[in-house]
Amino acid sequence: MGTAESSNRFVGKSIPRLEDRRFVTGTARYIADINMARQGHVAFVRSTQAHATLTKIDASAARSAPGVIAVVTGDELAASGVKPIRTPFATNGYIESDWPALAQGKVRFVGEAIAAVVAESRYLAEDAAELVEVEYDSLPAAVTIDAAMAPGAALVHDHMKGNLYNDDTRSFGEIEVDAAFAQAAFVVEGTFDTQRSAALPIECRGSVADYHAATGRFTLWSSTQLPHVVRHGLADCLGVPHDTVRVLGPDLGGGFGNKANMDPEQVVVCGLARMLGRPVKWLEDRRENLLASTHGQEERITARLAADAEGRFIALETDILLNGGAYSIFPDTPLNELMNCTSSILGPYRMKAYRYRARAVVTTTCPHGPVRGVARSQANFAFERLVETLAAKMNLDSIELRRRNLLLPAEMPCKTLTGLTRDGGDYAGLMDLAVERVGWRRVKAGQAAERAKGRYVGVGLASFAEEGASGTERRIPRQLLSIAGYDGAFVRMDMHGRVVVFSSAAGMGQGIETSFAQIAADELGVAPDHVTIRHNDTDMVPYGMGSTGSRSAVSSGGAVVVAARRVQAKLLTLAAHLLGVDAAAVRLRHGGVEVAADPARFVSIERLAWIAYRRAEGNPPGFEPGLEAVGFYDPPSSVSSGSTHAVVVEVDVETGAVRLLAYVVAEDAGILLNPAIVDGQIRGGAVQGIGKALFEEVRYDPDGQMLNASLMDFLAPTMSEVPPIEVVHMITPSPLTINGARGCGESGIIGSSAAIGNAIIDALGGRGEGLSVLPFTPERVVGLARQLGVRA
Repeated sequence: MGTAESSNRFVGKSIPRLEDRRFVTGTARYIADINMARQGHVAFVRSTQAHATLTKIDASAARSAPGVIAVVTGDELAASGVKPIRTPFATNGYIESDWPALAQGKVRFVGEAIAAVVAESRYLAEDAAELVEVEYDSLPAAVTIDAAMAPGAALVHDHMKGNLYNDDTRSFGEIEVDAAFAQAAFVVEGTFDTQRSAALPIECRGSVADYHAATGRFTLWSSTQLPHVVRHGLADCLGVPHDTVRVLGPDLGGGFGNKANMDPEQVVVCGLARMLGRPVKWLEDRRENLLASTHGQEERITARLAADAEGRFIALETDILLNGGAYSIFPDTPLNELMNCTSSILGPYRMKAYRYRARAVVTTTCPHGPVRGVARSQANFAFERLVETLAAKMNLDSIELRRRNLLLPAEMPCKTLTGLTRDGGDYAGLMDLAVERVGWRRVKAGQAAERAKGRYVGVGLASFAEEGASGTERRIPRQLLSIAGYDGAFVRMDMHGRVVVFSSAAGMGQGIETSFAQIAADELGVAPDHVTIRHNDTDMVPYGMGSTGSRSAVSSGGAVVVAARRVQAKLLTLAAHLLGVDAAAVRLRHGGVEVAADPARFVSIERLAWIAYRRAEGNPPGFEPGLEAVGFYDPPSSVSSGSTHAVVVEVDVETGAVRLLAYVVAEDAGILLNPAIVDGQIRGGAVQGIGKALFEEVRYDPDGQMLNASLMDFLAPTMSEVPPIEVVHMITPSPLTINGARGCGESGIIGSSAAIGNAIIDALGGRGEGLSVLPFTPERVVGLARQLGVRA
């Protein structure tokens, strides 16, 4: 009983994406396309001050403006029964705080929503919002980590002493950290500042809410990556049972973590729909998205690395500070990124001892949320820069230094000191593959000749492991009750042999309607275009976490495998009955079920499906009608893909401009459900990584005013700055996951900053140190060139 080995398997093939027809023909349905009869349109009045007491909100002129339905303040929303957002987090010394959906009494960042104006059109709502007069009693702003932690700094939340969400210190390893440093032959250290980033999805956020008073049911259409998580949070804030809230996600124009939270605006529109008895719609504009939709990745990592005389790593010590912003987001809190940094910084390397101190700092800036990579790119930047510094100090080739420390295939599966699973692969092999494909030795051999011509060309790399698809085992200690570590799928084959899969994943451009169709097709003997994937509807799909943290292929894909195999078992049982053999004698093949020893004896999927529903030819005893099953998959604590990024750059030492000449990513993500989709994910991530390394930065002035809240000022890479990105694969199936896959959705962004920084330093003839602050702006590159005595 089972599946025939066949070249007709669809997993592993780059079939065209099934969902793309609606995207390329303009028939996709985004949140902006969702409209309801009698809907009101919302515009928010947002704070113009970073830290202030609200002394007066005068909405009288706005309420009498044309087309205005209502103007609602924070106190009025609270009086209607809406509670503040609050995220419990039971570990790492975390201090909880409230985030009112509309500010009450005090504002804590520029862009915080103070009032909601509902009108017959967005234009009328925007006009009326400008009529709302807000008076403030200003308080000192604390925009940076240093300002918020300075002695005597104003408290952003009165109960959070020292403006800290937490202060956590832990040690790991087989030897004591101080003893390890005492016996080290070499010690290198550095402080690395990574900038505040914005996820910048092409589609901004948006929501449409409806409330049915007769049933007490809320329906929220929203651009979200986590529909079940949002439902959980909304029910708590609205004070209603969870089963009275339905969350649906239409097509998403990208997420990148920006839509992996429950946002205040989602709470507000639901509260307004209940208050007004009519649907309410809000669409975010780009300024709001940059100003108030969560930022991420701003960290300061001070690190020391100890090695023995051969360069083998002995110990690492880090002090990590994260700018957590003004409020704790739901569901992850700022500690999600902070803990990811503390755990992932060890990378794919051996280490005997590790100690960290980790603090998330409260500041008067936009709240901190996930951005693609979630701390891994920051951790990789810091560690890989230390590796280069150590190699220079030892006068050792940095490739050889990495080779001496990378985990070997024979050492895996294993756990890192911080408990992350490294489940296999060949990290050194990936590094060698990237080095070969980028032309490393050719570039190094030609550097002197190029410099003689006035061209400064360099090559750099970064190696890392990306842990993803964290299961319940890893999430339980955090006690984030709103997040499941598992995902679910419901699979139904109809009487004509066509299949519908209802998945707890969220489609946001990553191709799940194709990849999951390939999985189901292989398990059920049909073609992928006979499989339809439904998702993003909490009334329709089984409970599960959703799409974040590089988990869709492993966790949601695993749930599809579980559910589809249960349906397959019914197909095999029915076929064996019809063919007059034992169930163990039959196997699935594309298009039907055959007797393994006599493939000519065969029953088609269409016939089996018809009989299963219509009971036309008699079914086996106890065989229930229909072909459907629910399955859940809870991944291991974590699994890890491996990768090395290698780049070649040319630096203009006069202007500081950096041009990327070549970019190679060598990746091992286990079984690739659809290689073309995986390559697209990695290339897209690398483009975001290029932006992080060279261009993008959310900038505030000392008073907390954002200086670049538009695409005129916020620099994102265009195709002119992006070279061809070559992606090459090694394929080592994970021994720990049901389908052999590993997550790789965030892999593309993780290695970019370190690889590009290392290449710039190499181009300028540096010896490891330098460029410890992101992004690598022209001013910083010129500064390094002058420091190294390099001039045009």
